[in-house]
Amino acid sequence: MDADKIRKVIEAAKLYYQLDYSQNEIAAMLGVSRPTVSRLLQQAKAEGIVRIDIQDPTEDVEHLKHSLREKFQLKQVVIAYTPTYDDDIVKKYIGQAAAGYLHELVQDGDTIGASWGSTMYQVALHLKEKTLKNSFVVQLNGGVSDADIRVSPSEIVHLFGQAFHVTPYFMYLPAIVDHILVKQAMLTDRHIRRVMDMGKNAKIAVFTAGAPTPDSVLVNSNYIREDELEVIRSRAVGDICSGISTGTGTFA
Repeated sequence: MDADKIRKVIEAAKLYYQLDYSQNEIAAMLGVSRPTVSRLLQQAKAEGIVRIDIQDPTEDVEHLKHSLREKFQLKQVVIAYTPTYDDDIVKKYIGQAAAGYLHELVQDGDTIGASWGSTMYQVALHLKEKTLKNSFVVQLNGGVSDADIRVSPSEIVHLFGQAFHVTPYFMYLPAIVDHILVKQAMLTDRHIRRVMDMGKNAKIAVFTAGAPTPDSVLVNSNYIREDELEVIRSRAVGDICSGISTGTGTFA
């Protein structure tokens, strides 16, 4: 966005949100149409120039946080409220909340591990810039061959590296392979081993918990056969970094 466009976006936002002028009044003041003012205000929100935080006194946030901490033995809980249960919007709000928490958490010297997926993409999109020294971001698990940019491991790790001004390390491997010999061969490669070791030693790991539902990326990518899906659905409680958890252990 050029400097003149940014100036108009900021001016319209200040007139509307700080000085309470109507869109028609702002249009007259700026010499543009009312639809143009509406677009400028939308642009202000899209670019993060304007952030709207709604405090709902009816929401018992602290009680909910306490309940989650107790149930899952957590040290910290961040609640993301959404105005609708639409899947894309829910992921956007989760991404914003997670990105804000991560911004406060990361420090110089941290190695940050990141997985992938549509929710992780929203986290990556909403990260605010913070320059870290002696830090790295590393991909935690392999990807899928037909994933679009919204779940792409390389895109997500790249956005993490861009936000924190650190070097990204990628794992150019499939998340799941058919034969144990393929897995063993990959693990003998010293370059692959190095990235995997970095992930294991990461101070901060950012990932989501998934489920073997029809909208799962792993399911949609046909990496898991139908007979394997039946076993997973009967035994699994979810997946983390492409590993399926049964509650007592994991398998991939």
